[in-house]
Amino acid sequence: AKKSVTKFNTTADSRLDKETANRAIGLNDSTFVVGTLNDGIYALSKSGSMLWHINHNNGLYNNTILGLHKDRNNNLWAALDNGIAYIRTNSKLKVYIPSKVHIGMVEDILLKNNNIYIASNQGVYLYSGNNDTLNPVDGINMQTWFIRNFDNQIISGNNAGTLFIEGNRKIDIPGASTGGTDIKPVRINNVDILLESTYTALQVYLKNKNGNWEYTHKVGNFFDLIYQIEQDHAGNIWASHMYRGIYKLTLNEQLTSVESRQFYQRLDSTTNAVKPIRVMKLRGRVIFTNGSKFYTYNDMEQKITEYRMLNEELPGLADTRDIVTINDTLFWFLRPSEYTLVSYTKSKYSIADNIPFSALTNPPNTGRGNIISDGHTSYFGLNGGVGRYEHNMSAKHNTPELRVLKMWSLNRKTSVAEIVDIEETTELRYSNNSVTVEFQYPDFTQKGIRILCFLQNYDSQWTETSENRTIEYSNLPAGNYILDAKAIDDAGSTLSDVSISFRIKKPWYKTNLALLLYIITILLLTHCGVKIYINTTLNKKRKLFEQQEKERLSKIEKQEKTIALLKAEKLEDELIFKSKELANASLMLINQEKILNTLKNEISNYIFSNKIPKTQGNTLIRMIDMNILGEDEWRVFQENFDLIHKNFFHKLTETYPSLTSSDLRMCALLRLNYSSKEIAQMLNLSPRGVEAARYRLRKKLNLSEDENLNTHIINFK
Repeated sequence: AKKSVTKFNTTADSRLDKETANRAIGLNDSTFVVGTLNDGIYALSKSGSMLWHINHNNGLYNNTILGLHKDRNNNLWAALDNGIAYIRTNSKLKVYIPSKVHIGMVEDILLKNNNIYIASNQGVYLYSGNNDTLNPVDGINMQTWFIRNFDNQIISGNNAGTLFIEGNRKIDIPGASTGGTDIKPVRINNVDILLESTYTALQVYLKNKNGNWEYTHKVGNFFDLIYQIEQDHAGNIWASHMYRGIYKLTLNEQLTSVESRQFYQRLDSTTNAVKPIRVMKLRGRVIFTNGSKFYTYNDMEQKITEYRMLNEELPGLADTRDIVTINDTLFWFLRPSEYTLVSYTKSKYSIADNIPFSALTNPPNTGRGNIISDGHTSYFGLNGGVGRYEHNMSAKHNTPELRVLKMWSLNRKTSVAEIVDIEETTELRYSNNSVTVEFQYPDFTQKGIRILCFLQNYDSQWTETSENRTIEYSNLPAGNYILDAKAIDDAGSTLSDVSISFRIKKPWYKTNLALLLYIITILLLTHCGVKIYINTTLNKKRKLFEQQEKERLSKIEKQEKTIALLKAEKLEDELIFKSKELANASLMLINQEKILNTLKNEISNYIFSNKIPKTQGNTLIRMIDMNILGEDEWRVFQENFDLIHKNFFHKLTETYPSLTSSDLRMCALLRLNYSSKEIAQMLNLSPRGVEAARYRLRKKLNLSEDENLNTHIINFK
């Protein structure tokens, strides 16, 4: 059969005919994508219908498409003049940004029939699905906070007040306060009403006789800047202030005034700072948050208590400012910088999905995002557009995985970084114990992803990587390590995790051989130490023994000297005693000899004078001669005395040559410490004679009056 090329007719032909198609690619779901040089990207179905068109007006940085590529998740990558665009073709979220009308910051959205009402800071816009047009509602060109539908009546609150909207026109409400911020259907005293909060007052809407809602009056005795209102199951009205605290209000039966009020500046006693308190409903229950924790009202105890279930199951979501219910099991938590989808299954809350503002091309301002849902599709308020989230759509894409991109170690000796092969069992030298690990998490839909690391056997808590997703550990001790890493989102939920193990070898001085050498060295040192200790102890004991022996010998020597001194003293005493005996005996002999000579002379005189017979006289003389020794007794006494008293007489006569033998006798007796009376008896002198002899001796010895004669003689040497 003959093949031919025919034109592929599409609904975008009128546009494509004016542009230059530069690139084209087919996606896995039979979508045909065309890249142009001047008008961005067109997506066509296999039947030729235009599915979507993206250019500079609704998201692309540039209209010139230089290249197209699809990844394994069937997402589209486009090379532009000044960058790269990433288009999630199978995402549940689609973004609509009108190119011809700048709608501003979208605050609220309302779906009615085939139309979409958009309330923004520029006014209210109506999108008609019948003719695909977007036009502003006449007369509303100001900041609009909400747009709601009650029994087919549309009510919108703005800076100027509150009004009804019918089709494409507004209906003013005379007497309504400025700044309508929130409106909720409530039932008070068995009456269904609409209660609205404004910049100043609470306003009541009742149904008229035709069954239509109409504004009736203000609650008279309450004036404050209220941001949100909710009613609990007991009929209490909870009104949160724009900047501080929350009111618990009860209206009177006529709905004209506040019957009771209670103001909570804080939700618990542990919080000192005054923070905005937000009120919302979750599965029919009123809950509060101050940005730190969830709370609820315990009507049994009549007080606000911590909502432990939410705080434990949804940690990190307490910054929620409102909750939008999709159905009984799905809820959007509107947070300052993220839309978080929470599911309730098996009596437990968990995060099902999240859309951070950073992942949106035209994100809302912080704390200004809003959502409405019809149970199947959710619509997000964006800055200049609307996002659409299809809950029933299955997003077919592979979940990104956290991976270790690279690991290197620093050699301390060379200061050179060495790449580590993480595919094999990683073993590092101790000199390379400073390691750096770089991670990769290829998810381009979120910008708030963080990577946390925990090094087992080292870290005490999880540590966040640096901006380039690396973490460094310096000077790790030797041992086995497991590095756990996880990628988490803003809510703290783990998206993916990975672990790597490595081992740092012991340094040479901690190896088994080194340990053996240490043991041997310690044993040798211990042996030497014990030996030195023993020798030192023995030397100390020997020295102590020698000292004791020396002291003993010294003591013995001292005792011997004492004994010798005592013996000498005793001997000296004995010598003195003997000297005295010798002196006595010698003096007696001398006296006896004198007496015998005197007697012999007397006898001779008696014989000569014939007083006795000569024969008898001679006989007596012979007897006397026989008893005279014939030796010079005094000379013998002197010699013996000098022997005993170390040449006393010899030294005395040398010193005092004028001394006579009588003087020397007197000195000898004084040396022997005889008293004057004893000297008188021994020398056969009278006491006066002794004193006279002592006086003469003092003169010869040249003694002064102060000097003692006895002391001088005794101490003379």
